[in-house]
This record gives sequence, structure tokens and C-alpha cells, in this order.
Amino acid sequence: MHKFLIKILLVTQFLFLGYISAQAASWQVRKVSGQVIFVKKGYAEKWLEVNDQFAPGDRIETLASGSASLSRYGEAMIISSNSILMLPEEGNDGYITTIFQTLGTALFSVKKKQTKHFEVRTPYAAALVKGTTFAVNVNQSNSQLQVFEGAIELSGKKRSKKVIVAAGRKSVTPHNVAAKVIVKKVANTSRINPHLGDNVKKLAETYINKIAIGKSNKNQFTNNIIRPFKTPGKSINKKKVFKGKISKALVEKIRIVKKPKPTRKTPKPIRANSIEQSNSKAATNDNQAKNGYVPKAAKHKPEKNGYAPKAAKHKSAKNGYAPKAAKHKSAKSRY
Repeated sequence: MHKFLIKILLVTQFLFLGYISAQAASWQVRKVSGQVIFVKKGYAEKWLEVNDQFAPGDRIETLASGSASLSRYGEAMIISSNSILMLPEEGNDGYITTIFQTLGTALFSVKKKQTKHFEVRTPYAAALVKGTTFAVNVNQSNSQLQVFEGAIELSGKKRSKKVIVAAGRKSVTPHNVAAKVIVKKVANTSRINPHLGDNVKKLAETYINKIAIGKSNKNQFTNNIIRPFKTPGKSINKKKVFKGKISKALVEKIRIVKKPKPTRKTPKPIRANSIEQSNSKAATNDNQAKNGYVPKAAKHKPEKNGYAPKAAKHKSAKNGYAPKAAKHKSAKSRY
């Protein structure tokens, strides 16, 4: 009987420890802006929502207008647009955290410990930290790292030499294995910066504008992530967000960002009658010009026998009479 109770206690303790480690390895979504795809292990794709759990085996992909911020006990990360991050099942047991970043820019705040416990892997390099604040960018040609406080041990892919990147510096690891890892100082930055833990609001306000890597229109942190936080989830337009399954065709349509067509002001339609009239007038003027005639507007009749033109001639001037305007009714009796 005692052995049976001991077995039950051991199994219960094992399950409890597994649950605790799974919870410790998971990240909670704090803020979502724009369109962000969430792939949960064993489920179909859906839109990322506030309070979703980002656990080992899951993937987050932000589209052109999307950003997301996540946190857990004493740690946080903010993901820019056009980024892809995954939590592999291996290397995420609650004691060691491994994040695989294949595209885009992300800002990390890692809890400080005595041992190295947090690793960000990219296709070109791996960054291993004890606790610091840093940003990682991955593009088609290289991966870049910027450290704000603390120090990071960087190892390039198929490179034996490891590089230490201190606060106030950044590194570039080229895709070409033969090329060297470049480390240089970031201009106009301080080596002494605060560690903000899982305070996503202060982390965004303090460090996002200081990120000097991945400067392109493709990787942007939206205004809703940078601005002070309000009620979580209010920035999402729920009328436009579909919470169910997303078809692959819909995802492909969303990923293609089309440039807006330039607007043209269409001219007002001209009536057919006015076109015919203008054409007929032009034809008559041409014929008159060929025959030596002057158009009516410019033509004037020559004066005959010393008479003035019609415009200056008055009908009452015949036979020596004065104009009607100067003649008075009382003058009839005189003539």
C-alpha cells in the first residue's frame, strides 16, 4: 500500500514539475498590432490575440503591418513587422530558453542569472546571454546584433572563434562563412542603460527608437506598440480580424503588398454636337482664307461715296436731319 502511494506521489510530482516547466517556457502575448499569424502546435493557423500562449513548438509570423509584444517572468520581447520567430521543442525546458529567429527584427529583455540561460539562433549565428537587453535582425545577406546593456557571446555559423559584443556595440555576421564577423561601436549611444525586465511599456519607449540595425521599411515597430499601453487588445479592429482558421490562399494574398494605383482625374466628356459645330466652323474659316476672304469678325465694309461705316452711321442723318437723340418733339412745327 505504501509503495503504491509513493508511486502516485512521484507521478504527481513529475506531472506538476512538467507543468511548471512548460509554464515557465511559455510566453504570454501582451500586445498585438496589425496582422500577426500564430501557428500553434497541432492546430491550424490563426490570428494572434492578446493572452495567447507562445509555447515550445509554436511559431509567430508578423505581416507587413503587424507587431507583437510578449512577456513572462522577468523577461520580454517585442517583434517588428515582417518577422518570423519560433520556439523549438528542444532547448526550452524552463531552465534554458532557445528562440529561432529566421527573419526580421526583435528586441529582447532577458533576466539576469549567474549562468548562460538564453539563446537566440539565426541561420548565420547564435547569441548566448546571461541577462541583458539586445536586438537581433535577420535579413537575406546577414544577421545583426545590437547590445544595449550587459554583454553577449556571439558565435558565427561554421566559425570556431567566438566574439564578445559589449553594450554600445553592434555586430554583423555575413552569410558567407569565409567573411569575418564585424563588431563596431554604435554612434551616439550610451553603454549604461537600464534593465527593464518584463515591463513591455517602458522597454518599447526606451529602446525601440535606439535600434540601429535592420533599418528598412520592411521591419517596423508600429505606433500601437511604441505608444503608451492602454487596455490590452483594444488596438485590434475586431471587425476586420477573423478568429477562425486561415486558408493558405488568404495568407498569400495578405503577404503580397500591392502598391496603390495612381489616381487620375478623368476629363469631362465633350458632347458630339459641340465637336461637330467646332469642326464645321474650323472648316469654313479655312475655305474663306483660301479664297481671300477675311473672317466676319475681322472683315469691314469699305466706305462708299464718303459715307461713314454702319457702326458710326445713323439712320436719321439722311437728308441733313439730326439724330433722334438730339431731336425734340417741339421742333416739328419749325420744319
